[in-house]
Amino acid sequence: MKRRSLFTMIPAASALLAMRSKGAPIAQNALTPAGFGISVQCWSFKEFTLFEAIEMAAAAGMGGVEVFPGQKLGGEHGDAKFGPELPDDKIQAVLAHLKKHGLAAYNFGVTGIPKEEDKARKFFDLAKKMNLYGITTESLDALDTLEKLAAEYDIKVCFHNHPKPTALWNPETVWKAIDGRHKNIGYCADIGHWASSGLDPLEVVGKIAPRVHSFHMKDRESIGK
Repeated sequence: MKRRSLFTMIPAASALLAMRSKGAPIAQNALTPAGFGISVQCWSFKEFTLFEAIEMAAAAGMGGVEVFPGQKLGGEHGDAKFGPELPDDKIQAVLAHLKKHGLAAYNFGVTGIPKEEDKARKFFDLAKKMNLYGITTESLDALDTLEKLAAEYDIKVCFHNHPKPTALWNPETVWKAIDGRHKNIGYCADIGHWASSGLDPLEVVGKIAPRVHSFHMKDRESIGK
């Protein structure tokens, strides 16, 4: 089935496809001919350090990674954890390790983001320092703050869905909230979780396509499983 072939593009992994756009910092040499950047979500390597995850992503032929909060850097940086509180010297160390292996970081998430602007701004400062395309979150309650900062920093905010019965499993929930908002506000479309929730991912994407900023792709045997 065509649907099956879509789900198995990257078997047994959670991967992100970041769409190219005006504000996207994804390097041209990291894009496919169709204009996609294909990367590994480091959560797939959560039992390893971030530096090890970067090395394994490079070995798999990826163009980049999506980093997530709380993963230990490893190497000489030991138990230091990636996130908005990471010191600048360690951020530079992560960037250097990515460059060494020919990769870029595309997105950061999935992460909660506070409503308070001063606290939320730290996440966007991190994204700017890392030259990220976007931030993946489920913090729909912080939408006003996220919209303001997404426009200011020209960074995408990608609302992610976990399966039913979590708050954002139904794509209409996000659609109603972001309709009419800044163009940098959109979806991280997790097609595996939609399938697990009984939704046909292709039908959903067809309805919300203008607002899809990134994908998480997972293998599913069939819709509803």
